[in-house]
Amino acid sequence: MSSAETCNGGCSARTFEFGIVMDQIELKGRPGTVVLVRRTARASRLSLRVSSLDGRITLTLPPGVSAREARRFAEEKSDWIRQALE
Repeated sequence: MSSAETCNGGCSARTFEFGIVMDQIELKGRPGTVVLVRRTARASRLSLRVSSLDGRITLTLPPGVSAREARRFAEEKSDWIRQALE
């Protein structure tokens, strides 16, 4: 799988981060905001974090949550994300 591969259902690309494959969601608006999407069997709920170190935004998904649901959740929280980045 290449780092430029696209996926269905709302995510735009895959990146390799420390050996982990992560999806990316790009939120609309100005400025454009990229949310890294991480899937893990250990998660029991959707978790959205903004790093205070580098401003990286990570959405962690439990098993069974679709890319479409992840995008919808990130878009619903876009105001909170932008406020957290200020």
